[in-house]
Amino acid sequence: LGRGGRHREALIVYIHILGDLEMAMEYCSREKASGRPVYQHLVELLVLPPDQSQLPGVRLPDKTREPDLDAAVAVLEQHGQDVDLAPVLTSLPASASLYRLAGFLTAAIQAQVAARHSVQLVRALQHSAHIQLQEARVMQEGVRLDMTERSVCVQCGKRFATLSAFARRPDGKLLHYSCAMGSS
Repeated sequence: LGRGGRHREALIVYIHILGDLEMAMEYCSREKASGRPVYQHLVELLVLPPDQSQLPGVRLPDKTREPDLDAAVAVLEQHGQDVDLAPVLTSLPASASLYRLAGFLTAAIQAQVAARHSVQLVRALQHSAHIQLQEARVMQEGVRLDMTERSVCVQCGKRFATLSAFARRPDGKLLHYSCAMGSS
């Protein structure tokens, strides 16, 4: 099931058919790299037993594992960074004590705040780089050019005609546009 991407069904087999939470935890640690929310499925299945429709083709035993909030909280405390906060909180029963969830909630909220701060920092650094580039562009565009009848091209040494196109190098020297295109 897991190789087919059906992680929730695989966890149902581990938890509710085989009754082996350790194997389910090992499965989640192996599959975590795939980017699938396996720990989230694990927590949900620990607090909400599945019904027959979630595992077509396999008959669930009449007596499945009872909801285990303590095991779910332990998973959240160990792997809270691997679950999405909102869906997990909605899957927990209303009787779940905030005191029991305090460690997980504190860590999850701190992680979200840290992620938001790092995004804001990156955005501020990008804005600063943009402002610096704009300032450099304005400084380059504001350079005064003095072109007289005696001005000559630094590439070919010829004078500029009255209506000739010209280019300016970064060092401020002038050259014919055709000379600039020919040298690049």
